[in-house]
Amino acid sequence: MSTYIYGYYNDFETLVIEFKSKHDGHTYVHSIKLDDHPLVNRENAEIWARYFHRKMKDLVNEDAMNSDLFKSIEHEILEEQRRHDEWLAGEPERQRREKHKKELRRTPSLGFIPDGLHTDYAKEYGYYIDSAIQWTPEDNDEFLYQVRSFERMITKCVQRCLEQGRPDAAYAQSSEIFRSLPKWKNREELKHFFAHYQPRLRKLVKATCQAMINSATAWNSKLKLIEINALIESLQSEFIDWGITPRTMLDLRLFAGFVGDPIKIERKPTKQELYEMQQAKRKQEAEERRRAEEEAEKHSIIPLNKFLEDTVFDASHIDWECATIGRMITTVGYEVNNFINRGQMKDALLLFLQIVKSMCRHFVSDEHYDYFDDLYDPEYSCMSIVDDLNKAYEQGKFSQSDMSFFKQAWKEIERMEACTDYGIANFKLNFS
Repeated sequence: MSTYIYGYYNDFETLVIEFKSKHDGHTYVHSIKLDDHPLVNRENAEIWARYFHRKMKDLVNEDAMNSDLFKSIEHEILEEQRRHDEWLAGEPERQRREKHKKELRRTPSLGFIPDGLHTDYAKEYGYYIDSAIQWTPEDNDEFLYQVRSFERMITKCVQRCLEQGRPDAAYAQSSEIFRSLPKWKNREELKHFFAHYQPRLRKLVKATCQAMINSATAWNSKLKLIEINALIESLQSEFIDWGITPRTMLDLRLFAGFVGDPIKIERKPTKQELYEMQQAKRKQEAEERRRAEEEAEKHSIIPLNKFLEDTVFDASHIDWECATIGRMITTVGYEVNNFINRGQMKDALLLFLQIVKSMCRHFVSDEHYDYFDDLYDPEYSCMSIVDDLNKAYEQGKFSQSDMSFFKQAWKEIERMEACTDYGIANFKLNFS
């Protein structure tokens, strides 16, 4: 239920009198604030309140209903109701006209600049301009709305683009409007509007030319200024019907020398373009890593193990926490233990180094870091192998030659990106 309050009487100090009535499901509140009355004060406010409470019923009588004031208020309410009913009856027409206005298609926002590194601004802005050109007003108010749509683009929209450092977008809007004005002017069904608003239309043409010049000037582009002058010359006779002579049109040109190059324009890529750029960057980085790895591999003392590369670390085995790869490393770890048991210590160390090297390579190239939170299974599987190697070392099974080989090879592991940037393979090796 709605409440209609007449007057602002919520904040009072001494006395407020309220009258409430209900009609058509609505509550109406009429209030009288008596704070400023000389006969009302804090001491007697309650007395006045009770006095009015007891007196009110006596005021409701036939004499009051027959009084001029009562009838005047009755007429006032009937008139309010008539206007309200008239407003409700006009709602469908207002909605229709509002829908019709939206068909003109204004730009989404002031200073709207479409994203895209290679977007054709003439086409993008032309969509809104053509819509406004082709839209048909039904009366003078709608025609002025159509005019204001063009004025909005060449003043507020252009200015916002210039404030954003985008004179290219400002130039595209203003020049496309100027090219489209003759098509609008040639619409026969709008001739009576054009005849009635010639001063406004002359102002529109001049403002459009000035917007183009302002854009070229902000751009510091001599080429665009030449284009503007050529465009004005080509349309110099188009607006005679609006009272603009060719001489007046030619006077709108600007001949100025710009010093230096046009300002650099930085466009914002679309989401698709940004994605493609990121993909291209990743591809380039991957290719650079591959080449670096190939070059490093030529000098590596840890040859890649084909079985580990093609089978254990195959991309199809990647799952959450890389658990499948971890289980396969555990299986290969049994072979390391077999080498230790047979006394083939260098073979054991080499296989371990090959496992760690492949793990570090694929941690980066296959982005293993995206597949776990705290637990990275391949690294934990390697820790079990480390325990076996540490135990063998404590038992004196490694020769000095084995130790020298491992220390030199482990330096190669420590230089890998997975180690330096991600802390992978930070094992407790008693013999490194």
